[in-house]
Amino acid sequence: MVGGQLPQSCGLKTGSKLWALQWSLVTNDALIMAKQYATQALNPLLAWGIASRIGISASYVSRQVMQLSINVTGPGTSAAAVQGTAMPDAGWLWQEYKANGH
Repeated sequence: MVGGQLPQSCGLKTGSKLWALQWSLVTNDALIMAKQYATQALNPLLAWGIASRIGISASYVSRQVMQLSINVTGPGTSAAAVQGTAMPDAGWLWQEYKANGH
């Protein structure tokens, strides 16, 4: 890190493409894309050795609501499961972004 910021050459990206599905109707294609987008966003946890296994499933709730279930298993035997139908509050990320002069 240089001056509290990551150098651009590190190639680290934050976020995911899941936001792009916010206005989509829930179809089989949308469920497949949600699973792919979540997988892309979480794959660095596997590459960095933070997680040993990540299980993701997307399911239909209604034409406007899908459920994304994520199960992350750590390098040992610990596991964390996240399940929800709404986006988490990422307001803190926006505040950090603005605080770093963006």
